[in-house]
Order: sequence, then structure tokens, then C-alpha cells
Amino acid sequence: MKFFQSYQKYTNETEPPKNFHVWTGIGAISAMLGRKCYIPQGFFTVHPNLYIVLVGPAGVKKSSAMNIGKQLLRSIDDFPLAPSSTTREALLKNLQDNSVEYTHAGRTASYHQSSAFVTELQEFIGGKHINSGMIGIMTALWDEPTFEYVTANKDPIIINSPYFTLLGCCTKDWITTKLKGDVISDGFARRCIFVLEDKRSDFCPWPTMTAAKTDAFTTMTREAARINEITGKFRFTNAARELWDKLYREIQSEVDEKDAYVQNYYSTKHILMLKVCMCLCAASGNHMIVDAKLLQLVHELFLHTEQNLLDVFAGLGRNELAVYHQQILEFIQERWTKDKTPTETGDVVNRFTRDMSLEEIRVALDTLTLGKSTEMYNAGLMNFKPSVEKVVTERKNMFDLINNYRFNSKEQCDDSPEAELERMVDSTTLKEIATSEDRVKRLMDHGTLATAKELQNTVLPPEKKSKGRKLK
Repeated sequence: MKFFQSYQKYTNETEPPKNFHVWTGIGAISAMLGRKCYIPQGFFTVHPNLYIVLVGPAGVKKSSAMNIGKQLLRSIDDFPLAPSSTTREALLKNLQDNSVEYTHAGRTASYHQSSAFVTELQEFIGGKHINSGMIGIMTALWDEPTFEYVTANKDPIIINSPYFTLLGCCTKDWITTKLKGDVISDGFARRCIFVLEDKRSDFCPWPTMTAAKTDAFTTMTREAARINEITGKFRFTNAARELWDKLYREIQSEVDEKDAYVQNYYSTKHILMLKVCMCLCAASGNHMIVDAKLLQLVHELFLHTEQNLLDVFAGLGRNELAVYHQQILEFIQERWTKDKTPTETGDVVNRFTRDMSLEEIRVALDTLTLGKSTEMYNAGLMNFKPSVEKVVTERKNMFDLINNYRFNSKEQCDDSPEAELERMVDSTTLKEIATSEDRVKRLMDHGTLATAKELQNTVLPPEKKSKGRKLK
């Protein structure tokens, strides 16, 4: 993992949370790989495009972390970056204008790419008045092979093979007070990886650039250039496939048990994991093979990031005061966790009186007590403690997890024609495609790149009954 080893050295003794740096690195790789990389899954083709949102209070250095990833992409000649503040029409024009051509398996193909690194996500999607049109566009760009945008007074914008990635920054307060609940529970949020950190990793009063950091950044740019050239199909080893089947079933079986605001995220989590698998696999080398250990690493990264996921959306709902109820609960929990100090009503009043009336504070405390989130510690003193102590999980350094990974070249990867066909299409559909003169175009329209030659030279397995719909 030369890329992340150098990234860790370069960002050592900087103030942003280390996990912001890790996810920024993953977001940068997602942009580098482009639509020319993929994992085939039968009717579906998964590309490594990611939407990553760094969430934290003002001053936690979200933008500082994000800018390193942006700087890396700028080291690649003519890399297609989107403006950080734009309209939806301008974004689509930027995407349409940035055509990326590449050669793979003896043929030339292209796609349209734009990558946004956004200091203030709220400005990117409409400021104080959320632009549902921009949200809808980003949702559609996620996995559509062709995107069409039509307005009454302008020529339609048609983009074949779009590839859009996003790394944005925002505060938790903005999500809970400005972002509508239906945006969170709908299609856009389930495509996002929200990374919440609330404390800086260090204090650095006088940042300096050392020779070691300069060397590390030089290595990062060399690795970025290498990763940017990777093209084609990522494969899973047999052991990774077995682990994948197990993890997928576990994730999907638990979806209904999750909070309503994160159920859609968990229903899509497996796709996000595949995308991150490609990113970390590319960082580890050019072999383009995901082994079981890498898949387990990605699973751990998601589990660790998800520890704070519910905190991101705490306070959402129709009740406008719900966000303050959550803040009061966190205030009481923090004081109790720190030194078992109960929180007096006066403490809550002093802390929240700028945002809430005295009556609203009383209602909040009653609501938390009736809901069994808090309980009276001493009735005479009118003070409170949490009903259940909050378990504070130590934040792991994801750099260490990633840099301990080593690719297992001995793990078997079944690359037989039959195995590949089972991952892409059923035999009936294959016959239809293989006898069609425009099979290359049809495959590319469905996002399945660089497979036409493989399919032409493949001996069909015994015919099986077709399952699901056919490719058209």
C-alpha cells in the first residue's frame, strides 16, 4: 500500500482527523479509476464512483483534508475537476465537455467524467434552499449508462457513459436542521458514505514542510499516475467470493432492524463496499484481484465508519426541536461520561437558552425522561443523568488497518470462461448477444466494458433456464 503509506507520512502531524485523510484518499482513487474500471455482476456492472461526505463541526479541518485529495488530482494532467460551486446545468455541461478516451482489449472507448471536491456541500446543492434538481441529477448520474437532461427552452443534454464522483464537507447541524428528511431517506443519501469525526487529531501551531513530507507527496503523485492508468475488470478470488456471499447475506438480513433514516443506506452498502474494494485494490498494485483479506479490511472500514452514522442523522424528523432534544441528550451524556457529573436543569438552560425558550427546554427534558433516554438523578436538585451510559468506542486509525494489508498472490482466483460467464450473463442472453452484429455497442450501453472479445472466444456452458430479465 505504497499510496497510503506515503499519504500517512505526508499527513502526519496535521490537524484533520486521520480518518478524514483516509476517506479523502479513497475518494481521490475513486476519481482516478474512472468508468474504465468495473466489477461485472450479471445484469449489473459496478464502477468505482463514490460520493463521500466529511461531516464535523466547524474548525475540525474538513476542507484541509479534502484539499490534499484535490491537489493530488491536479497533479494529473488535464484531470476533469468540476467547479466547487455551480448550477446543475453548468455541472452537466462540465461533464459533457470532459470526454475521457482509453484503450482496452484492442479497442478504444470513452466516457464522460467530472469530479467535484466541495468545501461547502450546502452551497453545491443549493445553499439555504436545497436544490432538489441537483440532488436528483447526482442520484441519476450514480449508475445510469446514459443521462438525458431536457428543459423546455434549451437543447437537451445527452451524456453517454457518465462518471461523477463527489467529496464534500458539511456540518452535522446543517444535515439535521437544513437537509430534509426525505433527502436522507431517499436515493441520494443511500449512495453516500458519511464520515463523522468531531475532534482534530492534533494541534499544529506552526505547520512546516519537511524533506520527508516532500518525498512522500512525490511518491503519492507517482502512485496517482499509476492508478490513473489502471483499466479493466477487477476479480474476486474464490475465498473472497465465499466471504462476500456471507457478508452480503448478513448485511441484507439486518436492514429492517436499522433506524428508518439509515435503512436505505444499508440496503446499498454492499455496492459501496465493492467500489471501495476496487479503490484499495488499485492502491495495493496493478493485479486487480480482490482477495479475502482485502474484502475483510473493507468490511472493517465500513463498520468503524458506521459507528457514528446514526449520530449524523440524529434529530431529523418533522419536529423542528428534535435536533435540540438530541443536543441536550448529548450534553447530559458527555458530562456523565467524563466524570459521572449529573446535569442540573440550570446547566441546560445556560447552554441552550439562545436557541430555545424556557418552556421548550422543559418540554425537551420531559420528553427525554418519558422516552427513557434520561432519568432524574436527584429530584430535589432537579438534575439528570443518561438512562444508559454511552459506550465510547476508541477511534481506530484507518491508516494502520490499510497499511497492514498485504496482497495474497497464492489465493486461487477462478478465471475460467465458465466462471466469468456466470458473473456476467446467463447462457440464453449470451447466445443472443454473441450472434448480434452490434454486440460490442450493446455491451457498452449496459456498462459492461471490455468483455466483447472474451464473449466471442468463450465456449458456451450447458444451457440453463434464464433467470431474470434479458439485456436488450
